[in-house]
This record gives sequence, C-alpha cells and structure tokens, in this order.
Amino acid sequence: MIVSVHVATGAAAGALAGSRRRALLLGPALHLAADRIPHEGIPSRRFEIRSGLASVGLLAARRGPLDPATLGALAASAPDLEHVFPSMRPRGKEPFTAAAAGTAQAWPGASGESLSLSSTDVASAAKVNP
Repeated sequence: MIVSVHVATGAAAGALAGSRRRALLLGPALHLAADRIPHEGIPSRRFEIRSGLASVGLLAARRGPLDPATLGALAASAPDLEHVFPSMRPRGKEPFTAAAAGTAQAWPGASGESLSLSSTDVASAAKVNP
C-alpha cells in the first residue's frame, strides 16, 4: 500500500480516537485493512520512504509529536518497515503482507484487478489537515 495512505488513515483514526493509546492500538488494524484492498503500489521505495516521512513530519510539526493523530499515523504506517528492514521479519516472512495477501479475495472485485490510483488521489491522501 502507498505509505501516505497509511499515514492519512492512521492520522484520521488517531484524531477521532481521542487518546494516544487508542490511536496506537488502531494503527496496525487500519494498516491490515488497507492492505487487504487490491491495489498497485508505487514502484519507487525511495519515494515511499520520503513521502511517508514527510507526511508524518508535517503532521508532527502541525499537531505535535505526541498528538493522537501523529501517533495514529506512525502506528498505521509502521508495519511497512518490514519492507525496509529485513531484520523485522519473523522467520524471514512479512507478516502484514502475508496476512493481507491471504485474505484479499474476501473483498468484492478482488478477482485479479487492482485499484488504480492517480497522482491526484495520492496527493489528496497525503494532505495534512488540522
């Protein structure tokens, strides 16, 4: 999944959750739910890392590093670190990727086609609102 989408959904859920603890608990569940939707990722890992860091950085600058929205964004995007740091993979497997791939067929229209996102969709998802 596009990291900026995880950041945006985690931030929204964290802001709605109203507490740091709930924001941190919701993040991984939101990550898994978003990864279950068939989609095409962005092929540039460099872009993914930089856009994710920039989105979280802007959010932290606007709302504070310990705000529930910031923590929700971090918690929702953190599972993608398994793609960057192989040492985070238990027994060499990517647990979030495997869990999402194993259940993707449960979604309507998941018979092979993928969700297409335009650059406008990506930019909209990456916006940081107060």
